Amino acid sequence: MRLEGLLSGGAGPEGLRRLLLSASSRRILRQELGALAAEPQALGRCSFQHARFKAIPEAKLSACFHLSLRNGALDRSGARPVFVTWKPKWVGRLSANGANRGDIQLEREASRRGLAAPFRRLSARVPAWGMRIQIFPLDPEFPHLVRWSDGNYLCRILAARCQAAQLPPVPVAKGRVEVEAVRYAPGERHVLRYGFFGSARSSSLFAKVYQDDWRAIGAFTAAKGMAEWLRANGKGVAALRPLEHVAGDTVVLYPGITGEPLHRQLSRCGRESEEALRRAGRAIRALHEAPPTKSFSGNCLRSLPLIHMVTSRPSISGLRPMV
Repeated sequence: MRLEGLLSGGAGPEGLRRLLLSASSRRILRQELGALAAEPQALGRCSFQHARFKAIPEAKLSACFHLSLRNGALDRSGARPVFVTWKPKWVGRLSANGANRGDIQLEREASRRGLAAPFRRLSARVPAWGMRIQIFPLDPEFPHLVRWSDGNYLCRILAARCQAAQLPPVPVAKGRVEVEAVRYAPGERHVLRYGFFGSARSSSLFAKVYQDDWRAIGAFTAAKGMAEWLRANGKGVAALRPLEHVAGDTVVLYPGITGEPLHRQLSRCGRESEEALRRAGRAIRALHEAPPTKSFSGNCLRSLPLIHMVTSRPSISGLRPMV
């Protein structure tokens, strides 16, 4: 079957799997990543993470890979997210030199902030395969993702907030902020985790990056309203309360929380898994019983990121992050 047929899903799941995991596909991906790198020898293994196929409104296959880097990366795990998109209509039509001015400006900013190495470029197009490659933190539709992937930028934001509120500064040593892309999906959504290592014990913070401010404000208001409603009506079940909506940056910050995801609790047989399912059910029922005037109802609730349903035991989180 021709490439367009595979990309359109005509060969079924096996055809899509071939595009994602076959030796020829992986070889092309590695060749393109090597061409983007200033130090190709620094590139390690490229591991497939997950994929998504959409047929409406047009056929599109998207996949995320984690590329290990032998000389370090943005975070201490030594991995860099790589996002690849295939479209049938792109086959033979993409320009291999089709980087626009926005891409180039963002790549320069990423390089200036020390976020690009070991790459010279963070995007590529492969016309023969209808393929577009984007490397974290590049996303022209979320240009502010680059600066939010810089731990020093976050530290400046936090320092300004502490000063305005007359609070002690955040105890973070320079260069001791680990930035991890929990979800990197160019054009769709981004979630970042920040790990702080300047204090006696490590802590974390999450950021959901939105495309525009009205979505960020809506999600912040919804999450805050949901947390307040469950606190009053959740019968022992609570929701994670957002810390702040950063106006002008279309970002909502959430505190880190430790615990065990619901899917792991349910993997164990016995009374503990039954109780975890009951807690999740109580939370969902409490939300359904909320009056329609509440700001977290409707479409806004479905778009909420990083929702944790927690019981009165603070070490247990009933639902894993939704990103």
